[in-house]
Amino acid sequence: MPMMRKMDDVLPTGRRRGCRGEVFDVRDFDAAEMPLFWKRMGVYWKAVRRWVLAGMPMRSAEEVERITSEVCPKCTFFYKKRRTCVRCGCKIKAKRLAFLNKVRMQTEHCPKTPPEW
Repeated sequence: MPMMRKMDDVLPTGRRRGCRGEVFDVRDFDAAEMPLFWKRMGVYWKAVRRWVLAGMPMRSAEEVERITSEVCPKCTFFYKKRRTCVRCGCKIKAKRLAFLNKVRMQTEHCPKTPPEW
């Protein structure tokens, strides 16, 4: 019978191996810090509600590109492999519909205090 692997095996190099076999640096991401699925969904739906009630204002493509390529990757809460904000759990991508992307929604801002964008 094959031996079951733990959810996160810490490797001698200070890296971790996830349950799917992927290896990531402990400093890049800690699974315990990522909000749970239901919390992420709650944050997302509140953002969509604010956006719709404000009349669906959108950021320009240039501003979204600047945020996703310059601001977010430098942040300590940015998980590079999944392009996700560890603080709120949202995906950080430039080329998505505004309904699926909080960065495109002009009513939303960075979860850091003070906000970066």
